[in-house]
Amino acid sequence: MRKCVGWVILFGLFLQIAPAQSVDSLLQVLHRTDSLTQPATYVDLQLQIGEALLDEPDYPRAIIHFQRALLIAKQFQLQSAYLSAELQLAETYHGQGDYEPAVQFIERLLAHLPKDSLHIRGKALRVSGTGRVYLGQYSEAYREQMEAWHIYHTMGDSSLLARVEFGLGKNFFYQEQFDISRKHFENALAICKAIGLEDGMLNAYSAIGSILEQEGKLEEAYLLYERSFDMAVKMEDKEGMAWILLNLGSVLCFLERCEEGLEKLEYSKQLSQEIGDQALMGYIFGTQATIYKEKGEAKKALEYLQASYEIAKEDKDQTNIVSIYRDFADIHFELKNYEEYKEYTDRFQLLKDSLYNEDLIESMSSLKQNYEIQQLEQQQEITLLKKEQEIQRFRSRSRFWFFITLGLFSLFVLFVMYWKYYSQQEQNRVLQQKNEEISRQNELLRASNQDLERFAQAISHDLKEPLRNISGFTTLLQRELQDNTNSAVSDYMNFILSGTNQLSALLSGLLHYSKLGNQEKGQWKWIESSEVVDTVLQNLQLQIQQREAEVRVDILPRVYYHPIQLQQVFLNLISNALKYSSTGKTRIEISAEEDGGWLTFSIRDYGIGIPGAYHDRIFEVFQRLHDRGKYQGSGIGLSTCKKIIENNGGRIGVESEEGAGARFYFSIPRQKLEPKKEEEIGVVEKV
Repeated sequence: MRKCVGWVILFGLFLQIAPAQSVDSLLQVLHRTDSLTQPATYVDLQLQIGEALLDEPDYPRAIIHFQRALLIAKQFQLQSAYLSAELQLAETYHGQGDYEPAVQFIERLLAHLPKDSLHIRGKALRVSGTGRVYLGQYSEAYREQMEAWHIYHTMGDSSLLARVEFGLGKNFFYQEQFDISRKHFENALAICKAIGLEDGMLNAYSAIGSILEQEGKLEEAYLLYERSFDMAVKMEDKEGMAWILLNLGSVLCFLERCEEGLEKLEYSKQLSQEIGDQALMGYIFGTQATIYKEKGEAKKALEYLQASYEIAKEDKDQTNIVSIYRDFADIHFELKNYEEYKEYTDRFQLLKDSLYNEDLIESMSSLKQNYEIQQLEQQQEITLLKKEQEIQRFRSRSRFWFFITLGLFSLFVLFVMYWKYYSQQEQNRVLQQKNEEISRQNELLRASNQDLERFAQAISHDLKEPLRNISGFTTLLQRELQDNTNSAVSDYMNFILSGTNQLSALLSGLLHYSKLGNQEKGQWKWIESSEVVDTVLQNLQLQIQQREAEVRVDILPRVYYHPIQLQQVFLNLISNALKYSSTGKTRIEISAEEDGGWLTFSIRDYGIGIPGAYHDRIFEVFQRLHDRGKYQGSGIGLSTCKKIIENNGGRIGVESEEGAGARFYFSIPRQKLEPKKEEEIGVVEKV
């Protein structure tokens, strides 16, 4: 999946400063200035020339002037000018795509930056954070971006705060966490709209369009790109136009309008050559490779992809190199160059693992939660402090008016009534604020659970990809060696296929387990539990016949529950009863009883039983008491039952002894309706 990246460079166009004088006029003044007798003026002129060259943009010449300013400032110990030159050099290297030296300059600058230089520190952290994203250092980038966010938030600088929000969105976009990425882009858009920052709005629209493209909403993405392009034309922003044309070319390809896409890319290439943007040229080559691949011209696609790779390699753009490796592998697979396919698949997996490993996931999750909790605690402290000040002022006023009105009984009564009313209002406000804090914490917990589910989905998807490769190539080997009379080789390949199928089933079970608890209450209804059991027994009819099982079902009650979840619980428990039955004829008993406000269901078998020491352990994920060769299974079934029952306010357990069978039971709360409503529900279901 090739990412749309035009907007991730465009955000650097925020807050461009128009040069006060032309480069030529500044150079004339510089030639009349002696660096030895007027070092401060000389350094300031060099910095102004460098900034003017950035607006053209001419990065190589700008670097030369910033380096001269840095040298003279260091020689004459002009601390402020030295810091400015160092920061400008970092921004210039970043602008031309040299992210590693940019980050190194920032690291040196931060090492000797005074603590009270908040504005410079915020700017340095923002530039470094963006550079680290390109270098694949996502957790370090997030830490620096959040520190910059807090600095700008404290300073009340909305325009720079919008830039940081944009950088955060880019960080999560490259990690394919699109929901979080969209929130930051929308925050940046809202800020830019509030302060009237048009170039920021342009980039935000383009970024949200990229999110829509990744979600498969291609028509919506195309419309946003067109809107952004019109804004860029109106602003006469060639760099913005070039990057948006790149995105338009990409989305037109996926809309099966490849020829139009190639025209957009040629126009983008022309603008790229005019502004001298090498990084943009690399992304254009990569998108052209994608289009030619879709057109079936794989060899031509390889040529463009190689050109894109050379530029990304020179810029050390790790996030782009990951996508390029995957595209190389896909094209070589289509060309049946299996050795090259394996080489680039290995490169892709190795680099991806280094960028998106488990430590990164834990680090990002921990950093995100820490900053959210820290921000929440700060808000609570400020709220409590304001409340204490209000209460203190209120008490002072109360004492003052109490002594003034002491002799006037009528006024005293009115004051007391007012005091009680105001106190009640204060209590209501405090209670409302506490409720809002609880709601906010619940929202954070819900977001954390969604993150965990997305992580489980991503992990399941990424692990299944190499499994499919193993299974596919093993099947190809079987076809190539089908005439081989060596039975051991055939057995080995069957073992490989069996193992991959087993691991695939295990990953599917894990993904299902992670999604439990997300069903809405509105899916619950009154159901006949006997009908649920009948459905389960029909699904297990083959296993019942193979075991020659006798299943006895007592009269079961009507319950208010989630039908799919209840069916899942019965399916897992009855399957276990069949699986672990003793040799010979199998007997299973299913019953229910009411105990106070609870309905307790029981599944009784007369199989091998469970030792007492393992009664709690068997409900844990992946816990098995027997080897896979004897009893098949993933080790998730009973933990799934436990999670379903307990999430819905119930309880589950087992009574068993080794060799004496087992009785699994689960209890759910007894729900009652008014007789009239029960009749209405019954009539509807009968109809």
